Amino acid sequence: NLKDRQVRDLPALGSLRSLANACRDVCFTILLTLGVFPTVIPGLILNLPVFLLIRHRTPREMQRQKNASSVKLKGRDVAASYQIMLGIKLLPVLHVVYSIAWMVFFVMTWPYYKRDPDSWL
Repeated sequence: NLKDRQVRDLPALGSLRSLANACRDVCFTILLTLGVFPTVIPGLILNLPVFLLIRHRTPREMQRQKNASSVKLKGRDVAASYQIMLGIKLLPVLHVVYSIAWMVFFVMTWPYYKRDPDSWL
């Protein structure tokens, strides 16, 4: 039943109202992206070594798998699964390395940290 779906209330495709709604949605998405982007930058920078390593090793793995198979033409399916597999393995290792580096940094700098003896921190 068309009345149940309220199809008659929808603006016609290509009408000024639907164009205004589309422009509003695009502007809202751009503003939301610009608002969220500064919070994402540190994560992008900290995870950059994993991205670069995966990008460096993927063509070699594609070539190796292509040479080992008589069916594969380019090995793109291998690339996708290899990138996901490598990312799942490397991201936790990277965060452990960062955690150990911070612990070493704080242990090395703790004697130089001046604090108030009366404070609880």
